[in-house]
Amino acid sequence: MPSRMNTQGFTLIELVAVIVLVGILAAVAAPKFTDLSSAARAANVKAMKLTLESGTKLLFARAAIENKIEGDDTLTVDGTTYAIHSGYLQAKAEGLSSYLDVPFAPFGESFVCPIDWCVRGNALNLPSGISAAPGRVAKVYPRGKSWDDACGAYYINRLNGSAPVIGVEITDC
Repeated sequence: MPSRMNTQGFTLIELVAVIVLVGILAAVAAPKFTDLSSAARAANVKAMKLTLESGTKLLFARAAIENKIEGDDTLTVDGTTYAIHSGYLQAKAEGLSSYLDVPFAPFGESFVCPIDWCVRGNALNLPSGISAAPGRVAKVYPRGKSWDDACGAYYINRLNGSAPVIGVEITDC
């Protein structure tokens, strides 16, 4: 008769203890990862704001060189024509989407962006209450968000000829 070797393994109590510890760690770590994705989305929105700011300065410089810094006009850059007001890009979805190379969203506040970025423009104010008066506002928002969400970079083109107001909404990111 073969002799039984001394087998070693984990007891049921040890296995249950490990499962409980892993469960506790998962419960503590999961909210941290959720917060990281929200923080990453907010950081991307802030980066989009910086893109809007630098692009606005470059476009205005080009408009100034061509002496197009008063009233409504157009400016052609690399074969693309943009509608400008006082040298600044108008807050229209078509212009911003072309300039940023992101598609513009179909009309409707509840449209959820299915790609990396969407833009919507020519509005009087943002759903959060930020007003464009006197002027128009456009908003660039990330995947999974809509015009209604306070998550995106906004661009307010003032009708008085002053520099656009560019900011972020990140409370819903």
